Amino acid sequence: MQAIASLARQLIDGHRGPAKLTGFYAVLQTSTGVDGDSAKNIIIDCYGAGRSVEEKAMIMGEWRQRRAGIDGGGGSYGQGARRKEPATPSALADKDAERSGSDDKNDQDGDAASGSSVAGEDDAYPIMTMNDPNVVPLLSTIQMGSKTLKQAELNLLLSMCGLRTYKQLTYNLVRGVFRLGFQALKAQGVRKGSFSWALATPPELLFNMWSLEGATVKADGGCFFAPGHTNARHQGGIDKKRFALCVAAHLCPFWSFTLRMYFIDNPINKVAVSKRFRGADDAFGKATRKRGRQNGGFKLNNGNKDPTEDADGDHPPKLPSPPKPPAADGPLPLTTGTIIELARATEVYPISDLLLVDPSPVLPTSTCISIVSLTADEFERMQRAEAELRVLLPRNLLKEAFRILGTAGSSGSAGCSVDVDPPQAPSASAGDAPSGSSTAAGGSAVGRQPALCITVGKHAPMMCSTPTLVTMSGVHYLNQQLVLCPAFESWVKELTESTAKFPWELEFLVGSTLSVAAAADYVWASCSERRVGDSAWRYFLLGAGSIGDVVGSRLYGGCTVAFYDVVYGGQRKYMTNGVLDAALVEMRLHSAVRMHPSFVLMTGQSASFTVCNGQVVGEAVAIDRIKEIYDAMPNARYQRFVMLLNLGQHHWISAEVVPGAPVGKINVFDSLAGGYPKEKDLAVSRVKLFAREVDRLWRLGNSGAPVVERWDVSFINSPSQGDGYNCGPFALAHLWCAVNGHVLGEISGLVGDHLRLAILLTLLQCGKRYDDARQRELALAGNGAGAKI
Repeated sequence: MQAIASLARQLIDGHRGPAKLTGFYAVLQTSTGVDGDSAKNIIIDCYGAGRSVEEKAMIMGEWRQRRAGIDGGGGSYGQGARRKEPATPSALADKDAERSGSDDKNDQDGDAASGSSVAGEDDAYPIMTMNDPNVVPLLSTIQMGSKTLKQAELNLLLSMCGLRTYKQLTYNLVRGVFRLGFQALKAQGVRKGSFSWALATPPELLFNMWSLEGATVKADGGCFFAPGHTNARHQGGIDKKRFALCVAAHLCPFWSFTLRMYFIDNPINKVAVSKRFRGADDAFGKATRKRGRQNGGFKLNNGNKDPTEDADGDHPPKLPSPPKPPAADGPLPLTTGTIIELARATEVYPISDLLLVDPSPVLPTSTCISIVSLTADEFERMQRAEAELRVLLPRNLLKEAFRILGTAGSSGSAGCSVDVDPPQAPSASAGDAPSGSSTAAGGSAVGRQPALCITVGKHAPMMCSTPTLVTMSGVHYLNQQLVLCPAFESWVKELTESTAKFPWELEFLVGSTLSVAAAADYVWASCSERRVGDSAWRYFLLGAGSIGDVVGSRLYGGCTVAFYDVVYGGQRKYMTNGVLDAALVEMRLHSAVRMHPSFVLMTGQSASFTVCNGQVVGEAVAIDRIKEIYDAMPNARYQRFVMLLNLGQHHWISAEVVPGAPVGKINVFDSLAGGYPKEKDLAVSRVKLFAREVDRLWRLGNSGAPVVERWDVSFINSPSQGDGYNCGPFALAHLWCAVNGHVLGEISGLVGDHLRLAILLTLLQCGKRYDDARQRELALAGNGAGAKI
């Protein structure tokens, strides 16, 4: 026994596995020769740790349960799993037993003398206490509770598995974890013929609906099925199954150990990718690895090989940057999925999924493009082959490809209108066609159709048509989002750690008295599970009933903000008018209900009499545009007119026009004093023209109105923005303060990024209010239609 005790200490002290070993016991058993239950058992603690009588009794009870299973005695699902009866080694041949968990007449469960199917690690797995089979049928009559898994608890679980997010659990990974779990259950005595996943589901998951803090995903015990199971298709998609698996691992030591063991043997940066492109399954779970494809795509001369794995693949990645084109003589850069699949990614996957994939590589700039003429049969074969195309032309070559293919009279271009500027000089990449191929002139042959031929170094040529070029544009759009989304997440996450609060004077801008961290949490929670193309703010005329959506689209449909605009607005860069126009609409609505209303001009209206499309608007044209704006105003005398002005597409300023007799006032707000003087002088002169024309037009309809003899201009440069990109938020905040009777320069503690966050928060809150009203009206309309039927 001393030798065994010494071995026990060496084993436990030297163990470095994920589960800590805490004891080593030897059980001495003597049989009286009557039956197994009357056997005398003595347990010896070989590691030397003191155990109480109760603990020893519990250990002995567990031992008796295991002995009962081995000897074919008692034991039930309600008391714990039992070991299997010995069976022939042929039972191990069934590799898909865990997929269905149902009866299989040809299956003979059991272990050979060599041990279990989990490679001798069954003793390391915690004992799984199975649910009572009589309770499972009663689930439909029991009222479900509700529980929430905190994000911190989930992150702790994932960090032990080397994961950053639960959405890295792809279809194949979840299936593998269930397979490993079923093998461990078989080693503990579970028999396949009487097994169902509900018996192995933690009770708290079985009787409660679980949600994730800050996310929309929900799951209960009905989602706890292995992918591929007969009933799995009726219990939600892969997102619910992987979340249910995480909840089970959080609740149950057996499933927690199983999850960790799977990723110890299969680290996330070593997992092979399946052939199918699934949502967050293959493309986003393993986006940095190129997938081999048999009999797919175009044949390559040198045969591409998978790139070496990143040694730091388990660490949080840095923000991705657009990939650099490789050399023409290197391996052909292939995208992680087909061009068609990648182009649809932004329409299918939320922002949180886009964080898990790197931008697709592009072909080198030395790639040659030319036109070949194909017969109808050849063109049809080419169309089938291009569905598997996995190469991406650079933007400049893509633009040139559109031009030369359109010139050749491609039949595919007839249904696609693409604006392509002619090149300033001949492209070096659009050289002569390879030998044996026809030029663009061949497209005029009867019965033949032109196609684009792409040649990269010594690789085999690839061909595609205009629709595929359009699809490549979609992949470039995806690449752009894959750079913007991580930058947006980084910007928001940094603000969630802020301890600052918004000044109380800005409550009208923020919408409520929130801290900066709370506002950042709200913005991220609102965006993370939405697609970039979804509407974040779409105006709905509240109180208009069923026509609110139609009227809202007619009034401000052109100002609709997508989540792409929100993501772009959450960057450390120049803010575009996409978000600013929607903010101006909210300012206009806010001002209309005040005692002294102000008229708010949209950015397009102010540009119509200053600079439009990079061209300075002539004074005569500007006067006509001002009259059009005046005619569109409600018939009322406004106390002020406010507008945003763009200087050279590089800087935003704002202006306030306050009519008065005999002297009117014009206040110009600029948070970056001294910048763009020529553009600023032009903008100020046009604001003066606007003030004079509006006053003249007002007096034409109101003969008794006082005359404004002159307009005094004041330049307000305080507060300063302090950076090179937050001019837009400061300019807009100046107007909000002017409309509400405040002075932005008198408010302390202003930070440009905080103002930018406040604008995004307001738009998301207002957008949700409009969406809720729109859904209520749709529900009422649906109920009314159902009542009539």
